[in-house]
Amino acid sequence: MVVKSIFALVLTFYIALILISSLSLAIQYGNLMVRVVECSCNNPISDARVCVQSIETDPCKNTDSNGEVLFENLVVGTYSIQVSKDGYNPNSTVESVKCGRTVEVVICLNKIKVCNPGEIVNRRCACSTQVAYERCKTDGSGWETVIENCRSGYVCSNGYCVESKDGWYDTWKTRCNLEGRSCGYGTKEMKQEYRDYTCIWVTCSYVVTQTRWVAIGECNVPCQTTTTTTPVQEKDGWYDTGNEKCDIDNFECGEGVRMKEQEYRDYTCIGVTCTYVVTARRWVIVGSCSKSCPFGKTCVNGYCKPIFDCNSLDGWYSTQEEKCSIELECGSGIKLIKEEYRDYYPIASPPLDSSGCAFEIKDVKWRSIGSCYVSCPNGYYCEGGICRQVKLASRCEVRIFVKDKETNLPIENAKVCYDGTCYLTGSNGVALFYVDVGTYNLHVSKIGYVSKSLIINCLDCGNPIFQTVTLEKVKTCFDCNSLDGWYYTTESYCDAAGLECGRGIRLRKEEFRDYSGSCVDSSLQCKDYKVVAYRWVEDGYCYKNCSIGYCEEGLCKRKEKAIETIELKQDYQEYEHPKAKEFEIDWLVLLMFLLFLILFTSLILERKKKSKDC
Repeated sequence: MVVKSIFALVLTFYIALILISSLSLAIQYGNLMVRVVECSCNNPISDARVCVQSIETDPCKNTDSNGEVLFENLVVGTYSIQVSKDGYNPNSTVESVKCGRTVEVVICLNKIKVCNPGEIVNRRCACSTQVAYERCKTDGSGWETVIENCRSGYVCSNGYCVESKDGWYDTWKTRCNLEGRSCGYGTKEMKQEYRDYTCIWVTCSYVVTQTRWVAIGECNVPCQTTTTTTPVQEKDGWYDTGNEKCDIDNFECGEGVRMKEQEYRDYTCIGVTCTYVVTARRWVIVGSCSKSCPFGKTCVNGYCKPIFDCNSLDGWYSTQEEKCSIELECGSGIKLIKEEYRDYYPIASPPLDSSGCAFEIKDVKWRSIGSCYVSCPNGYYCEGGICRQVKLASRCEVRIFVKDKETNLPIENAKVCYDGTCYLTGSNGVALFYVDVGTYNLHVSKIGYVSKSLIINCLDCGNPIFQTVTLEKVKTCFDCNSLDGWYYTTESYCDAAGLECGRGIRLRKEEFRDYSGSCVDSSLQCKDYKVVAYRWVEDGYCYKNCSIGYCEEGLCKRKEKAIETIELKQDYQEYEHPKAKEFEIDWLVLLMFLLFLILFTSLILERKKKSKDC
């Protein structure tokens, strides 16, 4: 026994020394994974030069096609990382390598800007209904050619989509076409001109390339009669009244016809004295005329319109261009709107409204209109005014919580399976596991419950997945017929093999019950049955006493002498289970085991304390 104790003591200290040595040689190295991407679109940058300071051998490496490079077996500590590539602005950061882990760091590079993002130059017409121009890329790294279609009813002019204005226009000059005759009825015509417009943004001018006369109605030029000698009886006829007018068809201004008034005189003569009565009046065309507008107005389409003062439009105008002014890359800032001072001048002679004016930008300013917030692009988050990239992960943590539908209590040992791999839920009803990026169909099951399926998606951002699954118990149907069988009753007696007294066998009455009811919720609801048979079965030993007297060789006899105390000794022994052997404890071995356990626990705690960041 002493030798065994000494051996156990030596073995305990030997194991403790092995554990101490293994723990003292805890992992002191880690790995560093650097991923280089473009700041504007998060695309990986290949063949970028990544240098990590404080590495004695091979401190610089180039990224692969995924923009990644791995530095292995680095001593735990802080390292400076510098990244560079032609065409990009270099960038650097500081990262700590943690023991036993691969630390991932993402560094983005901005392309070197050659222009201002959104800037447009070289406007031109790609065709009659398309405009083309060069626009600076969003990252400012170069130019891209853009071709846009003009909307319906618009054409390209000097690189801008303008409303199509070319066509025939009325000049409001009219004439009476008699087709060579000097008087009579003819066709009233209006002069039209074809205007070929040229527009620069909203400012347009035109050149008249053709003219024509178009019919607009009917007209009449009366014939004039002259006589050398007018007898008294022939004085009746049309006479000028001396009144004239310029007929411009009820318009306010423009070209028209000069007309004079005539009256028809019906003469009556007595001798040489004649008098007349005017029976009709008319106006006859005698030439052409025009009517102009008063000062400060001009004739437009037959009406007098005021001449527009382009200088009245001078002032500050909003360009609707807004920006958020911040000190760093992201966060709260001041919302500014761009305004420009426009100096207007006429481009039509004379201008009738603002469309006949153009402007020249004299000054530009930014005006505050409130607050704003600049967010980081997709894949980044704002921290202290700096856009930091969300760490991408190739795996996702999955937690599936399984609970009972009726009680809402967690279900232990429920199976969560996918692709042939299964996990069991713990006492808290949660199954924890990890999956690679992709889509998975999970199957959750437990004996006695209805199974369920669900789909989870693991994205490349390593999103944690938490899902709750509620299982419903399977409804069971209990068959009362399964309870059919023999049951004990309260009736029993002691069978002494025909003797009046003495040792015998106890017999208990049983009855066969035939239960009715094929399907109930539980066996407690099975209460209806019929007894179809009886039987007596042995139920151990017994002793049959005499009601009067005492038992002698199986017969009851009366007592003739004084009552004596008779002690009956049974001729059989009750069965006794063998007792279990007592467990002997080697207290020295137990003490050594406890010391080893305390030592091992303290070392584990110390290791965890040193590697919290692992």
